Amino acid sequence: MAKTNTESFLDKEYDQCFEHMRHYENLTKDLLQFSYGYYTAIAALSIGIYQYFHETHSDSVASFGYTAILLILSVVIGTIITIQFVRYRKYYVNTARQVNRIRQYYIENLDKFNSALPTDPDIPKAYNPKSTQLHTIYIFIIVNAIYLYIGLYCFLRYAHIFKILSSYLAFLVLAVYVVVLWLQTKSILKKSES
Repeated sequence: MAKTNTESFLDKEYDQCFEHMRHYENLTKDLLQFSYGYYTAIAALSIGIYQYFHETHSDSVASFGYTAILLILSVVIGTIITIQFVRYRKYYVNTARQVNRIRQYYIENLDKFNSALPTDPDIPKAYNPKSTQLHTIYIFIIVNAIYLYIGLYCFLRYAHIFKILSSYLAFLVLAVYVVVLWLQTKSILKKSES
C-alpha cells in the first residue's frame, strides 16, 4: 500500500520527535551532571573560604561575609539551572505528546492491534508529581534553598545580627524561596497543559 504525503510527513515527524525526546533526555542528563559538580564545588569552596578567612583574620566575621557572597551568587545560578530543568521538562512533554498523537493516528486504523505504548495525546502530563524529572527539579529547589539559607545566615552574622534572629530570618527567606519557585514551576508546567 502506497503512503500518502500526509503519512510520509507523519513518519518523518515521528522519527524526529523520537530524536528530540532523546535529545531532551540527554540535555537533562548533562545539566544534571554539571549541577552535581557545580553544587559540590560551591560547597567545598564555601568551606575553604570560611576556614581560610576564619584562620587568617583576627576578625572572624569577615569569613561570614565572603562565604555569604559566594553562596548567594551560587543561588542565582542555581535558580537559572532549576528553571532550565523546568523548560526541558516542558519541551520533553510536548514532544512526547506529539509522538502519542502520531501513534494514535496509525493505531486507530489497525484492526486487533493493542499498543503497549501510550496513544493518548494528553500524556505525559507536564506537571506530574510522580515524574522523576519533577523530583529532580524539587531536589534542586531544596538545594538552592539550603545554600540561600546558609548564605543569608552568613550575611546576617556578618552584619552583626544575633544568631537566633539570623536563623529565623534566613529560614523565612528559605521558605518564601521554596514556595515561590515551586509555584513558578507548577505554573510553567500547568500552562503547557492547556
